[in-house]
Amino acid sequence: TASEISTIEREIRDLDARTNLSIIEKESHHRDFIQIEKFDPGDCEFLQAVGGYSNSLGRCGGKQIVALNQNGGWGGTRLIKHELLHAAGVYHEQCRPDRDRFVEIRTDNMIDGAAWQFRKVKFDSEGIGPYDYNSIMHYGGRAFGRRDANGNVLPTIINKQTNAPVQAGGDLSPDDIAAINFIYPEDAGNFVPPSIGNYRELKININGLEAKTWDSCNGETDFFGRVEMGEGWTWRSWSGGNSTRRKKFDDVVEGQQVEPNWNARTPISAGANRAKVVVKLIDDDDFVCGNENDDVDINPIDGIYDLVLNCDLVTGAIYVANENNNAYRSHYVGQIGEQIVLQGRDKAMVEDKGDILGIIHFKVTLE
Repeated sequence: TASEISTIEREIRDLDARTNLSIIEKESHHRDFIQIEKFDPGDCEFLQAVGGYSNSLGRCGGKQIVALNQNGGWGGTRLIKHELLHAAGVYHEQCRPDRDRFVEIRTDNMIDGAAWQFRKVKFDSEGIGPYDYNSIMHYGGRAFGRRDANGNVLPTIINKQTNAPVQAGGDLSPDDIAAINFIYPEDAGNFVPPSIGNYRELKININGLEAKTWDSCNGETDFFGRVEMGEGWTWRSWSGGNSTRRKKFDDVVEGQQVEPNWNARTPISAGANRAKVVVKLIDDDDFVCGNENDDVDINPIDGIYDLVLNCDLVTGAIYVANENNNAYRSHYVGQIGEQIVLQGRDKAMVEDKGDILGIIHFKVTLE
C-alpha cells in the first residue's frame, strides 16, 4: 500500500542518513540490487513468528530479496532496518562467537524450527565492538518462544547481567552505527575514480594477517606471500605469458596476528576498465621445522585458497572471484579505497590438508 511504501522509504532514508551506507534507487544499469517484497506465512508457526527475512547475508550479486510479512508487524523502525542490514552483511548480535559470556540461549523454550536462528557464527565473521544488548540486530528475549500452559511466551534469551529476558532495542543503537561505519568506513557514493582516459596506478596494501587455526608444526605461523596484479579479469594467476606484475614478500612475518604492511602496484593503461589482484599467503614450516610449507586459506569462496580480487575501475566495486569459473561479479566485498577484511572459510578442506584458515586486512587504491 501507499502507507507501507512510505514507511519503507522513511526507514531507508534514515539508515542512509545516519550511517555510511549509500542506499539509492535502482536504475536500469544496476546489475546488483535489493527488491523488497511481502510474503505470506500461511499456517507455518515459524513463518508466522518471522516479521521479515533477507534471502542472503551480504551482497551476493543479482537480485536479492528482502521480504516482509504480509500480515504486518513491521510498521515500526526496527524490522525494515534489521533486514536491510542483513543484506549489507550484518548478522544477529546474539550469534556472535563471544555471546555465551553475555546471554543464555534457551532452545528448549523455542518453537519448532527456530533453534538454527540462534547458532553461533564461528567462521567468516567478526564481532565488532562491545556486545550490544540494545542492537537492532539483537533478538528480543522471547523471540520464537513457545507458549506455556497459561498462554505465556517463554523466554529464549536471558541477559546474564540481569537474569531477565533481553529487552530488544527499537532502533539503531550508537554501537550499531559505529559498527556499520567500521564495516563501511567511507561512503561509497563519494568514490570518484580517476578518468578512464588517463594512465593510472592500482595499488594494494596488505596491513593485517591472522591465523584462525593453529599450525601443526610449532603452534605459530610464519607468513610470507605473493601478489600478482594486472589489467583484465580473464588471465589465470601464476601462469606464463601474463602481462602482469608479480611481487614476492619473502621476509617471514612471525605470529598469529601480524601487521606486515606489504605493498604492491601495477600500471593501468588509458581505457582499461578492469583489473585483477591475486594474493597467495603461505606459512613457512621449512623456516622452523623443515617441513613442507602450509597454504593459508584467505578466500571466502569454498575450494580456493588464493584471494582473487576483480576490480571494476569505473564503479570502484571489488569482487572476490573463483578462477575456476566465469562468475566474475558474483561476490561483492567492498570498494576501491576502503579497508576490507576477509576470511577463508573452507574449514573442512583446510583440516583435511593440514593447512591454515586465515584472515587478511587490505586496501586497494587507484590513483
